[in-house]
Amino acid sequence: MEYELKALEQIVSVIEHANNLKPGKQDTTFLGKHKRLAHIEKERIKFKFIQASFEPGSEVRIEMYFRQHQLALVQLTDIFYRASKGNVHDKLSKELIDCVDFLLQFIETQFPKYFDREVKIPEAKRLQMAPEIKRTLKFLQTSFMVNGVPDELINHVCQPMEDYFLPVTVVNYREYYFIKDLQHELLLLAKHKAPNNYTEQICNRLLFLNFNSLQFFNYYIEKLSDSSNKYETTQELIEFFSMEMKLINQVIVKPGSVYKSELPSLCDQIGTWLGEEIYFLEKKQQLLQLPLGPALKTDIGPKVHTSLPVAHLSLVIRLLLDANLIKNKNAAELLKRVAGSFRTDKCEHISEDSL
Repeated sequence: MEYELKALEQIVSVIEHANNLKPGKQDTTFLGKHKRLAHIEKERIKFKFIQASFEPGSEVRIEMYFRQHQLALVQLTDIFYRASKGNVHDKLSKELIDCVDFLLQFIETQFPKYFDREVKIPEAKRLQMAPEIKRTLKFLQTSFMVNGVPDELINHVCQPMEDYFLPVTVVNYREYYFIKDLQHELLLLAKHKAPNNYTEQICNRLLFLNFNSLQFFNYYIEKLSDSSNKYETTQELIEFFSMEMKLINQVIVKPGSVYKSELPSLCDQIGTWLGEEIYFLEKKQQLLQLPLGPALKTDIGPKVHTSLPVAHLSLVIRLLLDANLIKNKNAAELLKRVAGSFRTDKCEHISEDSL
């Protein structure tokens, strides 16, 4: 598979040294020639991309081919965009930007599995959306304040849009589409007249979009803790948190949507916290119900005998969790079950702490 953008890169020198051109018919003809060449190359590269997707070879090789071209196309767009600022020949630059942008969209729409959403978007694309975000941000802040949304929640919701304007911000495709979706969902809510429970509806939309920032997670957990304060008995708390666990497990999340790709999903973060709370409360309830006297025997039936040492057994459990073959979210409860069900050559009773 060959690199297909050499001809487009040669046109860069024309754009970058446009000041050397003299006005007149000859230069107009010269620039027109490069416009036609760019459009011819666009169609040729489009055909080559289609061919590449059908070529025999490993998926890794094809994926690398498209990723390298995606990166190069973004770089070309940035070069054309920088050259067009204040340039008397900016029409040529704009046409070239359109050609390159067409090829990027072609990869994204026709070969989505090879399109890398972690690659930065072209600078022209980022700045094009900036005025819209600025207007949306101002409207949302005003609307939410009028409707009594807590300042803390407003700050969390608006943070991605405010970060968009920072000079050091580099926006990738995943972040770009997340911010567009965030604007869309919040604008739909803000434009409703007197909706019921504004704060709850905002949180529901953030759950749908997988707004998995640690700040919003902490806000949501604090909100849950405050709601639980009205329950007095352990059983009531267990029932409350169990219902919240049921609701969070039933949340529909938009496919592929995530705010922070390096963090667990928002529902997983909340589900883990709820699981630990429920486990703690159940443990507390069991201890309160135990009669005074000798410890009760808790082993039920023979244990599974393994030749693995404890350290290797714990590694196996960890690998099964990482591979998503074990679905339990409550780590403490899982370790308790493993410790009570297994024995090794050297250890008849495995402790949860050792695992």
